[in-house]
Amino acid sequence: MLKVGGFLARAVLALMLLLAGAWSFGAIFYQGPQQPHALRIALAASSALAFAAAAVALLLYRSRVAHWAAVAGLGALLIGWWSTIVPAEHKDWAPDVARLPVIRIEGDNITVENVRDFDWTGADAAKPHWETRRYHLSNLESLDLFTSVWGNPNIAHVFLSFGFKGEGQLAMSVEVRRVNGEIYDPIASAFRKDNLVLVAADEADVAKVRANFRGETVSLYRLAAKPPRVRAFFEQYVGLARRLIEAPMFYNTLTTNCTTTDVILARHVVGDALPLDWRILVSGRLPDYLYDLGSISRAKPLAETKQGAVITELSKEAGDLRGEPYSDFIRRRF
Repeated sequence: MLKVGGFLARAVLALMLLLAGAWSFGAIFYQGPQQPHALRIALAASSALAFAAAAVALLLYRSRVAHWAAVAGLGALLIGWWSTIVPAEHKDWAPDVARLPVIRIEGDNITVENVRDFDWTGADAAKPHWETRRYHLSNLESLDLFTSVWGNPNIAHVFLSFGFKGEGQLAMSVEVRRVNGEIYDPIASAFRKDNLVLVAADEADVAKVRANFRGETVSLYRLAAKPPRVRAFFEQYVGLARRLIEAPMFYNTLTTNCTTTDVILARHVVGDALPLDWRILVSGRLPDYLYDLGSISRAKPLAETKQGAVITELSKEAGDLRGEPYSDFIRRRF
Protein backbone atom coordinates (compact mmCIF):
# COMPACT_ATOMS: atom_id res chain seq x y z
CA MET A 1 0.00 0.00 0.00
CA LEU A 2 2.84 2.35 0.87
CA LYS A 3 4.49 1.58 -2.47
CA VAL A 4 1.27 2.40 -4.33
CA GLY A 5 0.91 5.65 -2.39
CA GLY A 6 4.51 6.56 -3.10
CA PHE A 7 4.10 5.90 -6.81
CA LEU A 8 0.93 8.01 -6.96
CA ALA A 9 2.74 10.87 -5.23
CA ARG A 10 5.58 10.62 -7.75
CA ALA A 11 3.05 10.49 -10.59
CA VAL A 12 1.44 13.72 -9.39
CA LEU A 13 4.84 15.40 -9.13
CA ALA A 14 5.75 14.11 -12.58
CA LEU A 15 2.55 15.59 -14.01
CA MET A 16 3.39 18.93 -12.40
CA LEU A 17 6.83 18.80 -14.00
CA LEU A 18 5.31 18.09 -17.41
CA LEU A 19 2.93 21.03 -17.00
CA ALA A 20 5.86 23.22 -15.96
CA GLY A 21 7.68 22.09 -19.09
CA ALA A 22 4.71 22.96 -21.30
CA TRP A 23 4.46 26.38 -19.65
CA SER A 24 8.19 27.02 -20.04
CA PHE A 25 7.99 26.18 -23.75
CA GLY A 26 5.17 28.69 -24.28
CA ALA A 27 6.84 31.35 -22.14
CA ILE A 28 10.14 31.17 -24.02
CA PHE A 29 8.51 30.73 -27.43
CA TYR A 30 6.38 33.87 -27.04
CA GLN A 31 8.65 35.99 -24.85
CA GLY A 32 12.15 34.75 -25.67
CA PRO A 33 14.55 36.41 -28.11
CA GLN A 34 12.66 37.01 -31.36
CA GLN A 35 15.79 36.76 -33.49
CA PRO A 36 17.26 34.43 -34.43
CA HIS A 37 14.08 32.37 -34.60
CA ALA A 38 15.99 29.07 -34.38
CA LEU A 39 17.56 30.08 -31.06
CA ARG A 40 14.17 30.82 -29.54
CA ILE A 41 12.82 27.43 -30.66
CA ALA A 42 15.92 25.68 -29.33
CA LEU A 43 15.70 27.37 -25.93
CA ALA A 44 11.98 26.62 -25.61
CA ALA A 45 12.42 22.98 -26.61
CA SER A 46 15.43 22.50 -24.33
CA SER A 47 13.54 23.83 -21.32
CA ALA A 48 10.51 21.63 -22.01
CA LEU A 49 12.70 18.56 -22.52
CA ALA A 50 14.56 19.22 -19.28
CA PHE A 51 11.32 19.18 -17.31
CA ALA A 52 10.10 16.11 -19.21
CA ALA A 53 13.36 14.27 -18.47
CA ALA A 54 13.00 15.16 -14.80
CA ALA A 55 9.45 13.75 -14.81
CA VAL A 56 10.59 10.47 -16.40
CA ALA A 57 13.51 10.17 -13.99
CA LEU A 58 11.17 10.72 -11.07
CA LEU A 59 8.96 7.81 -12.17
CA LEU A 60 11.65 5.35 -13.22
CA TYR A 61 14.62 6.04 -11.00
CA ARG A 62 15.41 6.95 -7.42
CA SER A 63 15.50 10.72 -7.07
CA ARG A 64 18.80 12.33 -6.15
CA VAL A 65 19.52 15.62 -4.48
CA ALA A 66 21.42 16.76 -7.56
CA HIS A 67 18.39 15.91 -9.68
CA TRP A 68 16.07 18.13 -7.64
CA ALA A 69 18.68 20.87 -7.35
CA ALA A 70 18.90 21.06 -11.15
CA VAL A 71 15.11 21.22 -11.52
CA ALA A 72 14.82 23.86 -8.79
CA GLY A 73 17.60 25.89 -10.38
CA LEU A 74 15.93 25.84 -13.79
CA GLY A 75 12.58 26.75 -12.23
CA ALA A 76 14.09 29.64 -10.28
CA LEU A 77 15.85 30.91 -13.40
CA LEU A 78 12.61 30.87 -15.39
CA ILE A 79 10.57 32.53 -12.64
CA GLY A 80 13.22 35.21 -12.16
CA TRP A 81 13.26 35.96 -15.89
CA TRP A 82 9.44 35.89 -16.08
CA SER A 83 9.14 38.46 -13.30
CA THR A 84 11.12 40.96 -15.38
CA ILE A 85 8.45 41.01 -18.11
CA VAL A 86 6.13 43.94 -17.44
CA PRO A 87 3.30 45.44 -19.52
CA ALA A 88 4.26 48.31 -21.80
CA GLU A 89 2.75 51.75 -21.22
CA HIS A 90 3.31 53.26 -24.64
CA LYS A 91 2.87 51.48 -27.96
CA ASP A 92 1.28 52.22 -31.30
CA TRP A 93 -2.14 51.10 -30.10
CA ALA A 94 -4.96 50.26 -32.52
CA PRO A 95 -7.30 53.28 -32.84
CA ASP A 96 -10.27 51.63 -31.08
CA VAL A 97 -8.23 50.88 -27.94
CA ALA A 98 -5.94 53.91 -28.06
CA ARG A 99 -7.53 55.71 -25.10
CA LEU A 100 -8.30 54.71 -21.54
CA PRO A 101 -11.46 56.02 -19.87
CA VAL A 102 -10.99 58.60 -17.14
CA ILE A 103 -13.88 58.37 -14.66
CA ARG A 104 -14.47 60.82 -11.83
CA ILE A 105 -17.20 60.68 -9.20
CA GLU A 106 -17.78 63.90 -7.26
CA GLY A 107 -20.77 63.55 -5.00
CA ASP A 108 -23.66 62.58 -7.28
CA ASN A 109 -21.89 63.71 -10.45
CA ILE A 110 -20.09 61.27 -12.75
CA THR A 111 -17.78 62.44 -15.53
CA VAL A 112 -16.47 59.91 -18.04
CA GLU A 113 -13.79 61.06 -20.45
CA ASN A 114 -12.76 59.07 -23.53
CA VAL A 115 -16.08 57.38 -24.19
CA ARG A 116 -15.75 55.62 -27.52
CA ASP A 117 -18.53 56.40 -30.00
CA PHE A 118 -17.06 55.27 -33.31
CA ASP A 119 -19.20 55.25 -36.44
CA TRP A 120 -18.31 51.83 -37.83
CA THR A 121 -18.45 51.33 -41.59
CA GLY A 122 -16.93 47.84 -41.67
CA ALA A 123 -15.57 45.08 -39.46
CA ASP A 124 -12.37 47.04 -38.83
CA ALA A 125 -13.14 50.41 -40.41
CA ALA A 126 -14.64 53.32 -38.51
CA LYS A 127 -14.79 57.07 -38.18
CA PRO A 128 -13.17 57.67 -34.78
CA HIS A 129 -15.01 59.78 -32.24
CA TRP A 130 -14.28 60.11 -28.52
CA GLU A 131 -16.37 62.18 -26.17
CA THR A 132 -16.93 63.16 -22.56
CA ARG A 133 -20.20 62.16 -20.92
CA ARG A 134 -21.83 63.14 -17.67
CA TYR A 135 -24.22 61.12 -15.55
CA HIS A 136 -25.69 61.14 -12.06
CA LEU A 137 -24.98 58.29 -9.67
CA SER A 138 -28.51 58.56 -8.28
CA ASN A 139 -29.85 57.74 -11.77
CA LEU A 140 -27.85 54.52 -12.11
CA GLU A 141 -30.51 51.83 -11.88
CA SER A 142 -29.88 48.88 -14.21
CA LEU A 143 -27.19 46.50 -15.38
CA ASP A 144 -27.29 44.49 -18.60
CA LEU A 145 -25.09 41.73 -19.95
CA PHE A 146 -24.06 41.45 -23.60
CA THR A 147 -22.54 38.33 -25.12
CA SER A 148 -21.15 38.12 -28.63
CA VAL A 149 -20.47 34.72 -30.22
CA TRP A 150 -18.58 34.36 -33.51
CA GLY A 151 -18.32 30.58 -33.95
CA ASN A 152 -17.97 28.11 -31.11
CA PRO A 153 -20.95 28.71 -28.78
CA ASN A 154 -18.69 28.10 -25.79
CA ILE A 155 -16.58 31.15 -26.65
CA ALA A 156 -17.99 34.65 -26.43
CA HIS A 157 -16.95 38.20 -25.81
CA VAL A 158 -18.77 39.47 -22.72
CA PHE A 159 -19.37 43.06 -21.71
CA LEU A 160 -21.71 45.01 -19.47
CA SER A 161 -23.86 48.09 -19.83
CA PHE A 162 -24.91 50.42 -17.02
CA GLY A 163 -28.28 52.12 -17.38
CA PHE A 164 -28.83 55.66 -16.11
CA LYS A 165 -32.47 56.72 -15.90
CA GLY A 166 -33.07 59.47 -18.45
CA GLU A 167 -29.35 59.64 -19.29
CA GLY A 168 -28.76 56.57 -21.42
CA GLN A 169 -26.48 53.55 -21.31
CA LEU A 170 -22.74 53.31 -20.75
CA ALA A 171 -21.10 50.08 -21.92
CA MET A 172 -17.94 48.77 -20.25
CA SER A 173 -15.89 46.22 -22.14
CA VAL A 174 -12.68 44.53 -20.97
CA GLU A 175 -10.60 43.78 -24.06
CA VAL A 176 -7.15 43.10 -25.44
CA ARG A 177 -5.24 46.30 -26.08
CA ARG A 178 -4.01 45.46 -29.55
CA VAL A 179 -1.04 47.05 -31.24
CA ASN A 180 -1.90 48.70 -34.56
CA GLY A 181 -2.01 46.07 -37.31
CA GLU A 182 -1.67 43.19 -34.86
CA ILE A 183 -3.81 40.04 -35.09
CA TYR A 184 -4.96 38.66 -31.75
CA ASP A 185 -3.45 35.29 -30.81
CA PRO A 186 -5.28 33.70 -27.83
CA ILE A 187 -2.39 31.35 -27.05
CA ALA A 188 0.20 34.13 -27.08
CA SER A 189 -2.12 36.20 -24.91
CA ALA A 190 -1.73 33.63 -22.13
CA PHE A 191 1.99 34.46 -22.02
CA ARG A 192 2.08 38.20 -21.28
CA LYS A 193 1.92 39.34 -24.90
CA ASP A 194 -1.06 41.68 -24.56
CA ASN A 195 -2.18 44.50 -22.33
CA LEU A 196 -5.66 44.66 -20.86
CA VAL A 197 -7.81 47.67 -21.71
CA LEU A 198 -11.14 48.86 -20.36
CA VAL A 199 -13.30 50.42 -23.07
CA ALA A 200 -16.12 52.78 -22.09
CA ALA A 201 -18.41 53.02 -25.10
CA ASP A 202 -21.78 53.81 -26.56
CA GLU A 203 -23.78 50.65 -27.25
CA ALA A 204 -24.21 51.80 -30.87
CA ASP A 205 -20.45 51.40 -31.11
CA VAL A 206 -19.49 48.30 -29.15
CA ALA A 207 -22.62 46.21 -29.83
CA LYS A 208 -23.41 47.40 -33.35
CA VAL A 209 -19.95 46.70 -34.78
CA ARG A 210 -20.20 43.07 -33.69
CA ALA A 211 -23.80 42.52 -34.77
CA ASN A 212 -23.86 44.56 -37.97
CA PHE A 213 -20.34 44.29 -39.38
CA ARG A 214 -18.48 41.34 -37.87
CA GLY A 215 -21.19 38.74 -38.35
CA GLU A 216 -21.36 37.84 -34.66
CA THR A 217 -24.44 36.73 -32.74
CA VAL A 218 -25.05 39.38 -30.08
CA SER A 219 -27.36 38.74 -27.13
CA LEU A 220 -28.61 41.09 -24.43
CA TYR A 221 -29.75 40.05 -20.94
CA ARG A 222 -31.21 42.21 -18.20
CA LEU A 223 -29.57 41.31 -14.89
CA ALA A 224 -31.57 41.13 -11.68
CA ALA A 225 -29.59 43.63 -9.64
CA LYS A 226 -31.00 46.37 -7.43
CA PRO A 227 -29.67 49.95 -7.84
CA PRO A 228 -27.44 49.93 -4.72
CA ARG A 229 -25.66 46.82 -5.96
CA VAL A 230 -25.42 48.20 -9.50
CA ARG A 231 -23.79 51.34 -8.10
CA ALA A 232 -21.34 49.29 -6.04
CA PHE A 233 -20.42 47.32 -9.15
CA PHE A 234 -19.99 50.51 -11.17
CA GLU A 235 -17.58 51.80 -8.53
CA GLN A 236 -15.52 48.63 -9.01
CA TYR A 237 -15.19 49.55 -12.67
CA VAL A 238 -14.18 53.07 -11.71
CA GLY A 239 -11.44 51.53 -9.59
CA LEU A 240 -10.27 49.35 -12.48
CA ALA A 241 -10.14 52.37 -14.79
CA ARG A 242 -7.99 54.24 -12.27
CA ARG A 243 -5.63 51.29 -11.79
CA LEU A 244 -5.09 50.97 -15.53
CA ILE A 245 -4.18 54.65 -15.76
CA GLU A 246 -1.73 54.30 -12.88
CA ALA A 247 -0.12 51.10 -14.15
CA PRO A 248 -0.88 48.87 -17.16
CA MET A 249 -2.00 45.27 -16.65
CA PHE A 250 -1.59 42.13 -18.71
CA TYR A 251 -4.55 40.48 -20.41
CA ASN A 252 -4.55 36.70 -20.01
CA THR A 253 -6.70 34.41 -22.14
CA LEU A 254 -7.35 32.09 -19.20
CA THR A 255 -7.22 34.13 -16.01
CA THR A 256 -7.69 37.84 -16.78
CA ASN A 257 -10.10 38.15 -19.68
CA CYS A 258 -13.42 39.82 -20.46
CA THR A 259 -15.37 37.31 -18.34
CA THR A 260 -13.09 36.55 -15.40
CA THR A 261 -12.38 40.25 -14.81
CA ASP A 262 -16.12 40.99 -14.61
CA VAL A 263 -16.64 38.10 -12.19
CA ILE A 264 -13.71 39.13 -10.00
CA LEU A 265 -15.10 42.67 -9.75
CA ALA A 266 -18.58 41.32 -9.03
CA ARG A 267 -17.27 39.08 -6.24
CA HIS A 268 -15.89 42.18 -4.52
CA VAL A 269 -19.51 43.31 -4.30
CA VAL A 270 -21.50 40.11 -3.69
CA GLY A 271 -18.85 37.74 -2.32
CA ASP A 272 -19.84 34.08 -2.15
CA ALA A 273 -23.24 34.85 -3.67
CA LEU A 274 -21.33 34.43 -6.93
CA PRO A 275 -19.75 30.98 -6.45
CA LEU A 276 -16.87 29.71 -8.53
CA ASP A 277 -18.03 27.63 -11.48
CA TRP A 278 -16.44 26.14 -14.62
CA ARG A 279 -18.77 28.26 -16.76
CA ILE A 280 -16.90 31.37 -15.64
CA LEU A 281 -13.96 30.12 -17.72
CA VAL A 282 -16.18 29.05 -20.63
CA SER A 283 -17.46 32.51 -21.50
CA GLY A 284 -20.19 31.38 -23.87
CA ARG A 285 -21.87 29.55 -20.98
CA LEU A 286 -21.90 32.55 -18.64
CA PRO A 287 -25.64 33.23 -19.28
CA ASP A 288 -26.42 29.61 -18.26
CA TYR A 289 -24.52 30.15 -15.01
CA LEU A 290 -26.26 33.46 -14.25
CA TYR A 291 -29.63 31.90 -15.13
CA ASP A 292 -29.04 29.12 -12.59
CA LEU A 293 -28.18 31.74 -9.96
CA GLY A 294 -31.35 33.72 -10.73
CA SER A 295 -29.36 36.74 -11.92
CA ILE A 296 -31.12 36.33 -15.27
CA SER A 297 -34.90 35.94 -15.11
CA ARG A 298 -36.08 32.33 -14.90
CA ALA A 299 -39.64 33.14 -15.96
CA LYS A 300 -38.99 31.14 -19.16
CA PRO A 301 -36.91 28.02 -19.84
CA LEU A 302 -33.22 28.68 -20.45
CA ALA A 303 -33.34 27.81 -24.15
CA GLU A 304 -36.25 30.19 -24.71
CA THR A 305 -34.57 32.90 -22.66
CA LYS A 306 -31.38 32.66 -24.72
CA GLN A 307 -33.28 32.65 -27.99
CA GLY A 308 -35.21 35.76 -26.98
CA ALA A 309 -32.02 37.54 -25.92
CA VAL A 310 -30.52 37.62 -29.43
CA ILE A 311 -30.55 41.20 -30.74
CA THR A 312 -28.50 40.78 -33.91
CA GLU A 313 -31.40 41.44 -36.27
CA LEU A 314 -32.75 44.24 -34.08
CA SER A 315 -29.34 45.91 -34.25
CA LYS A 316 -29.39 45.71 -38.03
CA GLU A 317 -32.94 47.05 -38.15
CA ALA A 318 -31.84 49.99 -36.00
CA GLY A 319 -29.97 51.32 -39.02
CA ASP A 320 -28.29 54.64 -38.30
CA LEU A 321 -29.74 55.06 -34.81
CA ARG A 322 -27.16 56.01 -32.20
CA GLY A 323 -27.07 56.80 -28.51
CA GLU A 324 -30.29 56.41 -26.53
CA PRO A 325 -32.50 55.71 -29.60
CA TYR A 326 -30.31 52.72 -30.51
CA SER A 327 -30.27 51.43 -26.92
CA ASP A 328 -34.06 51.76 -26.67
CA PHE A 329 -34.57 50.02 -30.02
CA ILE A 330 -32.57 46.89 -29.15
CA ARG A 331 -34.44 46.65 -25.83
CA ARG A 332 -37.92 46.55 -27.35
CA ARG A 333 -38.35 42.96 -26.16
CA PHE A 334 -37.76 43.98 -22.56
